[in-house]
Amino acid sequence: MRILIFLFLICLFTSHLGFGQYKIEKNVYFAGKYYDVFILRIDTNTIKRLSLADVNGGKFNNNFFISACISDDKCNPLGLFVTSGDKMQEVNLNDGSGNFYLKPNGALLITKDRAVICESSDIKKYSLIKWGVQNGPMLLNNGAINPQFTTTSPNQYPRSGVGLMNEGNNTYLVFAKSNAKVTYYELSTLFLKKYHCLNALHLESSNIEMNLPHYTKSTQGNVCHLWIYETGE
Repeated sequence: MRILIFLFLICLFTSHLGFGQYKIEKNVYFAGKYYDVFILRIDTNTIKRLSLADVNGGKFNNNFFISACISDDKCNPLGLFVTSGDKMQEVNLNDGSGNFYLKPNGALLITKDRAVICESSDIKKYSLIKWGVQNGPMLLNNGAINPQFTTTSPNQYPRSGVGLMNEGNNTYLVFAKSNAKVTYYELSTLFLKKYHCLNALHLESSNIEMNLPHYTKSTQGNVCHLWIYETGE
């Protein structure tokens, strides 16, 4: 009996993490709402296929992509933007109105061998950034939901975000888009309770572009910049 229980637990663990470089979870049901989720294992191989791009450039085919950051009406990122190691836009620690300026805001940074989600004030701690965007607000910070979010908020929109999940010796980026209107609190809880992320960052609300390989085809018409993972398929 003990052997059978042990084997059962191994099967459960393997089924949770038993995928190649990425995993697609379509219409995930959590706390009364549905989400599309793309989970990417972070290692040197996947980082080679992960990039930032303008929506007008490149052929996406069966690649994964999702809205990367909040931009102004001229498609200039509001905060840090690093592409191919070149810093195109500096860190923005100013106050202002809109989602980007909800504090604390943060950034998703990719170096040659790791992914980091951190508060904007901590970006200076990291060097050799290959790809990186600043966005806002932070959904989770060291396992805590942003204290500005409440369960009774009337502000509900389709929303997307990215979380950093650790399982054993592996690190994963969890990209998620709600398929219905949700609050920031609901999206934060998805990353915290469902995927056990310690840090997570809001990406976009309302005008979200996301493509899941073999499932959806996006118009690529509502955003300026995308995170792209080339599946090689």
